This record gives sequence, structure tokens and C-alpha cells, in this order.
Amino acid sequence: MCKPDPGPRCASHARVDLRTARSSAAAALRVLRSAESAQTNDADPETAWETQRSGRVELHTARAAAAAAVRNLEETQRVYDSTPAGQRELAARLATAENPPDDTKKREDPQPLRQRLAAAEEHHAAVMTRWRASSAYTEERLGDLVADHRDNPREVADRIRDLRAQIVTRRATEHGVLPPPTHPKARAAWERAEPRGRTWRAVADLTSPAAASLTYSDPNVHEAALGYVTYPEAPELRDELLSAHARSLPAALAPQGDPTHHMYRANATGKPWTVEASTMADMVTAKGARRVDPDGDAAHGGRPGDQWRVLRVVGPVQVTGGATPVAVESGTLCVRVRDGLWRALPTQRADERLEVAQHATTGP
Repeated sequence: MCKPDPGPRCASHARVDLRTARSSAAAALRVLRSAESAQTNDADPETAWETQRSGRVELHTARAAAAAAVRNLEETQRVYDSTPAGQRELAARLATAENPPDDTKKREDPQPLRQRLAAAEEHHAAVMTRWRASSAYTEERLGDLVADHRDNPREVADRIRDLRAQIVTRRATEHGVLPPPTHPKARAAWERAEPRGRTWRAVADLTSPAAASLTYSDPNVHEAALGYVTYPEAPELRDELLSAHARSLPAALAPQGDPTHHMYRANATGKPWTVEASTMADMVTAKGARRVDPDGDAAHGGRPGDQWRVLRVVGPVQVTGGATPVAVESGTLCVRVRDGLWRALPTQRADERLEVAQHATTGP
């Protein structure tokens, strides 16, 4: 399985890349041979100058494309050789070349194979060194730790805290920015003077300081924060910033029970949040704003005074569990507390049917 950059490629995908690179290199070389042949055939004093000039341009372009394709093939071959499967293949070929069967007619020179295998092992070691020093590797370790101790997270709270701090530091290094200062006065000065400090403050105000430390160094989060800081009253810019933050937040630390987080992440990735209707209803009931149906006509089977919970749709949602999945792109998710009945309504219609509750309680 491939690891996130700068991690290693898996043999399966590297093999596909190698086939593609070979096809591209072969096609580019065919084009080059054709251009060279055409240039030779057109080398006639009677030929018009413009035709000769066009042929020279095509030949130059074909040579550049062929050189780039061959370089890409060599690099792709190097990546495949460095995978475990690639190294096994090279080792098997080397063993055969060093001790060929007696009936072998064409024997392979073992020296180039030794060099390729040594280069593959060196490349793999370098990639693994970079991978283990990356924030993505730390995120993977954190994800495994959280998954293995899902029922008793308090037992590994210290390790989780250490890995979080390591992710913050490594992400800052990878993006060439300063980590958030720990002293309050230093942090206040950093927020005023540094662009990434202002990004951190914007995200912290919308989420939490701990979450902001994890994502402020992401270039996408920083770019979204620039617009939000300039026009904080614009809801679309706020949504853009929170979407970038949700995408950048490590999955193991994401609030899994918060439907808004899932929708913001879906908005950033373009991939709908797929959720069962009952799960979605429970989440909206727990996190949604309280509304009341005074007349009981908001949905079928209503009763006067029915309590509802509502949540604005901020990213694409695909609700499963019924005869067919229901795609929701905008509007408001509404859930009746009494029986979990849910509706996806245009926001204006939801406001017309459901009145804002007079009390701030969020329980049923």
C-alpha cells in the first residue's frame, strides 16, 4: 500500500507507473524517429525555407519530449526497483546471471544488475528515512495508537499528546514556518507580526488553539485564512477556511461525532460524506440547533410543539439506509427528536416551518 508523500510507493502502483512510462517513452521515440526521417527527406535545396524551419522546430520538440520521457522512465524504473517486489526481481535475475543454467544461450551480465540492486536498496533506505521523519508518518502512528486504544484512550493520553506535538513541529518544518510560540506574550507578538500567526489566530477563534496548531501551517488553510481575515463577516469565506481546516486535521484527531466537520471535509475534498440515515439523525440531534414545530405540520405525522434539531448543510452529503441513497448538496438537515424522522429542506422553508426555540437547551 502506498504511503503519503514522502513515503514509498507500493509495488502494484509502481508497476502500473512503469508500464505507463514505458509506453510513453516508446511513443516519444517513435515520434522522434519520424521527425528525423522527415528532416532527412526534406533536406532538398528546392524545399521552401518555411517548410525546413517547421521541420527543424518539430525535430527539436520531438527530441526534448523523447529526452523527458526517457528520464521519466529511468526514474520510474528506479522507484519500482526500490520496492520489495522490485528488489526481489532484481535479486532473482542477479542469482540467475551469476549462476546461469548450462543450457542458457543468452547470459545476462551480472554487474549492471548488482549496481541496480545496490542503487535500489540505497534509494529505498533514503525514502524510508524521509518517511519516518515526516508528519505523515507520525499521523499514521497516531491513527494506529488511537484505533488500538479506542476503548481506553486515557491510558495512552500522554503518548497521544506527544504525537500531536510532534505533528505540529514536523508540519511547521515541512512548510518552512515557525511553530506556535508557547509563551503567551511571544504568541501574541507572533499573531500580530507573522502571517501564519494571524492564520493560527483565525483558526483558533473558529475551532480551538490545539486544532489551530495542527493545521495553521497548511498552505491551503493559510490561503483560506487570508480571505477570511480580510472579510470575516462573509459566511462563504468562513466556510472556506473551516473546510480547509477540516481537510488538514489528522483523521485520528477529528471530531467523528460532529456532522459539520464531516460536511466541511466533504466540501474541501469534493467527495460526499456518506452516512447512514440513523447515524446522521443521531449526530444532528446531538449537535443541531433547537427548533419547534408549533402547529405540527412540518412533516407527516407531526404533533403541535414537536421538537426538531437543525443543521446547515455546508458540504455534500449522501444519506444511505433507504431504498436509494439521498444526495444533499445544500439547505438544512432537520431531525424530529421524537422519532428521528429527518428531512433535507431549503433553508427558507425550514425557517418558515420551524420556529426558533425560546430556550437554549439542546437536550430532547
